[in-house]
Amino acid sequence: MRNIIKYFTYAYYDEKLYKRKKAEYSVTFICLILLVMLVILSTELIVEGFSAYKVIQTILFMFIFITLLFLIRAKKLELAINILIISGIFRCGILYFYTDAFQFYTTSLLIVLSAGVVHVRRYQLYIIFTVFPIVFLVKIKLYIIKATQGFANTHTVLQSFYTTCILVVFIFMVHCLVQIINREIQASEDLEWLANTDALTGLYNRRKLEDMLETSMRTNRTFSVILFDIDHFKHINDKYGHKTGDKILKTIVHTVKRNISEDDIFFRWGGDEFIILANHARLNQAFRLAEKVRTSILAENVGLKNPVTISLGIAEYHEDETSEHLIAQADEALYCAKENGRNRTEVLHDIDQLDFLMK
Repeated sequence: MRNIIKYFTYAYYDEKLYKRKKAEYSVTFICLILLVMLVILSTELIVEGFSAYKVIQTILFMFIFITLLFLIRAKKLELAINILIISGIFRCGILYFYTDAFQFYTTSLLIVLSAGVVHVRRYQLYIIFTVFPIVFLVKIKLYIIKATQGFANTHTVLQSFYTTCILVVFIFMVHCLVQIINREIQASEDLEWLANTDALTGLYNRRKLEDMLETSMRTNRTFSVILFDIDHFKHINDKYGHKTGDKILKTIVHTVKRNISEDDIFFRWGGDEFIILANHARLNQAFRLAEKVRTSILAENVGLKNPVTISLGIAEYHEDETSEHLIAQADEALYCAKENGRNRTEVLHDIDQLDFLMK
């Protein structure tokens, strides 16, 4: 089961914890539905004999649920949830025309649990205002049928009211459970944010970078890393104080964010060192981005006598390369930038790569 969940939620590993958990809960719930349907079909076929209608109906519903799983895998989680709940409510409405109360309650339970499992707050109101009236109408219909057959009495009316109240209480209990789940996920998300984020700059830290590099490498993406640090930052701290140093760090972070795209991810590597994960960027594209960042910071007014400059090193990911080797390549290129006078971008290159960078 764990491998199945991992297969259908693999695309959400880079997402925030809340969305990742929602995807996992949704896949778990749909898989359980499929398992229950198989058990029910097998039991009915053994007890009641072969029924082509039931087999076709079960296969149809299984096809729908499997389609939902692949929608989730394609990162269309909200669409899958909408289809799941809307189809459940639609089926619930159709059952008004049946007198089989047990089947109705089973479906109602399924709908309410679906809202609970995916823990989407806004759907809970839809469930309450849809299921409750349908339950009430079905019970009234059952009462009318019994009345026409001479079986209706005070006990029947009380039983109808009692069962309706039970379902409403159940909905309320699921609502409370969902609130608890949401609070637990929010607490976990806060802890994850603290563990993966630098307090001063608000950027992802080294721990988060390592996780995201591993994810990018598993999917064989085209990407490059740009490692840079601030030239003579220790001297700036010693001369102007750490308060000024922190202000410069924040200014640089703000400047870099203005110059990178939404696909690029910015990390604080440690101290005055930063890394840009340039997703979908080949070496020449990363070089242009690095130069854009460097010149923007050079033009930034930080209130010091001399402008603040940075040195940058770039490395492009190649298949089967480790994250340690990739960062080491960028670090070596950064060292070359320092050795060659600072305030420049360097790549560990040969003559062919020099021509490539100029394109």
